[in-house]
Amino acid sequence: MAKYKVKVGVGIIPKGTIVIEKDAFGDPLLVLGEREAARSIVQIVIPKTVTKIDKSAFYECIYLKSVVIPDSVTRIGWHAFAGCKSMKAINVFAKNGKYNKELLPEELHSFIV
Repeated sequence: MAKYKVKVGVGIIPKGTIVIEKDAFGDPLLVLGEREAARSIVQIVIPKTVTKIDKSAFYECIYLKSVVIPDSVTRIGWHAFAGCKSMKAINVFAKNGKYNKELLPEELHSFIV
């Protein structure tokens, strides 16, 4: 998780990031302190430079309540948000013509705003 940071419950993805890598915040191999910090994320804002969210990127971030997905994101990997039991909203920019519900697992479709 060296590339990504957690600050007061907010997942921080550095500007210029193009791909949020597999297990970025959901890697079960993170050392205990990092894993607990990653699981404590409540909100994540993805920079406009990101085009892809790899599989399991936010796996079991159990406190994650909302995510803002910019129109630049055209691919979301399998289980990217699996286990995010507190999810309340997935905010998708309206201008994203390439975005569709197939990018997210069915159990999260009701959270799209």
